[in-house]
Amino acid sequence: MSIDLFGGKWKQDNVLPDNFVEFMNAAGINKNVQDQVSQIRYINEFEADGDNWVYKISVQGMPETKNYPFKFDEPYSSTDLFGSPFKCVVTKLADNKIQETITESIGNKMVVVKTVENDSTMSTVTTAGDVSCRIKFTKM
Repeated sequence: MSIDLFGGKWKQDNVLPDNFVEFMNAAGINKNVQDQVSQIRYINEFEADGDNWVYKISVQGMPETKNYPFKFDEPYSSTDLFGSPFKCVVTKLADNKIQETITESIGNKMVVVKTVENDSTMSTVTTAGDVSCRIKFTKM
């Protein structure tokens, strides 16, 4: 996979995603966390060094960045931005598409598909059960 497609920083659009509440409920996320997440906007960044990748997530306006080092198709364990543990496997689906399968977390199993749509737009579709939520990101 070419880092050129995912490389750099991507800022979440300001619009609350469609199906947000339905998705959070299907994911098993409690109301308190839902309220917190609805107010924040994420910044995603990907870096590669050979087979080793780092997925960086930060929240707009906050100085801390959470780093998730991974290799494709190898499970890893970490904690989310709220300190809850999870297990995940990242898979390459195409040059412009990756999938994160979260197998263990405080909520239900989730699948996240990130697709670079053009030079300046990336979409993230997260699915829990049969409910999906799509978030748009713009390259910074």
